[in-house]
Amino acid sequence: MALGVQMTKVAMSNLFLNRKYVTKNGYVYTGEQLRDRIMNDIIKLAEIGEKSIRDRFFTDGKLDNKKVSSELIRMLSSRTADTGVQKALQIVPVYNEQG
Repeated sequence: MALGVQMTKVAMSNLFLNRKYVTKNGYVYTGEQLRDRIMNDIIKLAEIGEKSIRDRFFTDGKLDNKKVSSELIRMLSSRTADTGVQKALQIVPVYNEQG
């Protein structure tokens, strides 16, 4: 489990939904309002991440295997991975009898 997830769980479990919380700027929120804001922000971040992945690895709404392959090879080469592993990730065109 990622550290951010653990920290969020701890923070959320310590909120009292009916208690009032005051920010350093003097804004007052209930625990329920804070929980809702946190959850909405998490949803927004997830949507931003999803859009980023779709923009990077999808073409016309479909997963582009060449883009994924290129990214995996790039990541492995920056970590000095075995060249055999890098070659295994390369896309090799396969042709049927029609060409």
